[in-house]
This record gives sequence, structure tokens and C-alpha cells, in this order.
Amino acid sequence: MPDRRVFRIFDANLNRFCEGSRVIEESLRFILDRPADARLVKEMRHQARSVFRAARLKDPAGSRPGGGTTGQELLLTHRDTLTDPGTAARYDRTILKRRRLSDLMLANFKRMQEAVRVLEEYSRLVLSRKAAVFKSLRFKLYELEKRVMLGSFDLSGHSRLKKRH
Repeated sequence: MPDRRVFRIFDANLNRFCEGSRVIEESLRFILDRPADARLVKEMRHQARSVFRAARLKDPAGSRPGGGTTGQELLLTHRDTLTDPGTAARYDRTILKRRRLSDLMLANFKRMQEAVRVLEEYSRLVLSRKAAVFKSLRFKLYELEKRVMLGSFDLSGHSRLKKRH
């Protein structure tokens, strides 16, 4: 059984995946007018969360002796943002360079892809049967990114949408 640090990795990357998916979903729903793709992103987020909601895991720290706990509770138990060295990192200068919706969308697609890859790899240590769920999400995400980015933006990143008055 891995130690508590693995659950911190799960927590950070599930949050990263879900946060990125909200940005993508809101852009698809309210700006790009792509309701079917917005629903797909929402379903992907719920599917990722459900892996941890449904999982019964033994706490490596022993905070719940005598039985398992849901994966979601375990992630929250081991969350430690106060001592996480990543939370004190300097503000990413690439964020300041995002000038167009395409920049924002692409950054959040990449954020989701990286996070789901981490979830896939680390789930092999703890939730080996669930690694396939994350792999499937990752490949759906690659296809969605291609469909949305090529269908909504030209090569310079400008929207293909007609401006509304």
C-alpha cells in the first residue's frame, strides 16, 4: 500500500483535472455554443470524480482503523496545501500571455490531459482496475481537443464564430 503522499498526488491532480474541465465546459457552453461538447466535458469530470467516490481504500496513515474509507474522504484527509511547496510557486508568466480564448482553451486542455495522465499512472499503484477509466478519459480528451480547437479557431487562434451583436 502506498503512503499518504500518493493520495496527495491523487487529490492535486483530480482537482487540476476538474478545474480545467470547468474552464473548458464554461467556454464551450457560453462562448462557443457547443452544448454537446460541454455536456461531454461535464460527464468526463463526473466520471473522474466517481472513481474516488466509489473506491473503498485503506488509509495508510491509519486514521480510520478497522476499515476502509471512500477514496474521496481519503483524498481530503491527506490534503495539505499549507505545507505543499507547489502552492508557494511564483505566478506562471505564461498565464499573463493568454490573450485569446484559444490560448485559454488550449492551456486548460493541456492541464486536463497532464492531470488525467498522472491519475492514470498512479492509479496503477492503488486502484489498478481503474487505470483504464483514466486512460479512456485521456484519449476522449485528445479527440475533443482536436475537434474543438480545429472547429472553433483558425490557425492563428482567432475564433471562427460570427460576432453577435
